[in-house]
Amino acid sequence: MSSTTPIQKITLQEFRVIEELVVENINNRRYLVAAKICKNTIDELERERGHNDPKVARMLHLLANVYRHQNRFKCAASALEDSLQILEKVFGKCHSSVIVTLNSLAELKSTEAKFLWSRALQLDRKISGEVDFNSVNHLDNLAYSAWRAGEYEEAASHYEKALSICDGASDINPEIIRKMKRNLASCYFQLGKPKHASRLYQQSQCQGSSDEMMTRRRSPMRSYQ
Repeated sequence: MSSTTPIQKITLQEFRVIEELVVENINNRRYLVAAKICKNTIDELERERGHNDPKVARMLHLLANVYRHQNRFKCAASALEDSLQILEKVFGKCHSSVIVTLNSLAELKSTEAKFLWSRALQLDRKISGEVDFNSVNHLDNLAYSAWRAGEYEEAASHYEKALSICDGASDINPEIIRKMKRNLASCYFQLGKPKHASRLYQQSQCQGSSDEMMTRRRSPMRSYQ
């Protein structure tokens, strides 16, 4: 009589070790090794749990990061889209993991960036409210997207909203505010408002810079100056 060997499930501790191994290999530029670990883990997880599982989504996100470092942007976007579909099925469309994945997708898909970042902003506001540091991050992304498209008025509007949130917060690093003011000043120059731009630029210079960026920031603030 034949017997089948039961599947040895990946424990939470083992999964975290796998995550660390993938990140370590990415940091050391061993991308083929990192990709193989991701793919093997995805296969194992799918045998255990099926495709629609948060851990599968997490591995797909890490695999997308590997592809991005290899400049395989289409593969990275495909992996993130798969991860996004899983997360939406498991958690629904209004979840922090969905927001993170939308932002990652927007960085890869320039033609859809504005839509994806707008969606991330709307979801984050549902979760955290209107006045939240994450909203500053999303508004910065939207402003950058508008700037690249030459939509300076829209970019300025996003920066103005972001700065209004910063004015009401006590825990935001002054360096972040300074850079946003410089970016907004650049928008004003493009819009033919040199007085507004000069005044704002001088404010940013007087404000000075901080020694380190705020750790809650998901991605670095961009500066056009």
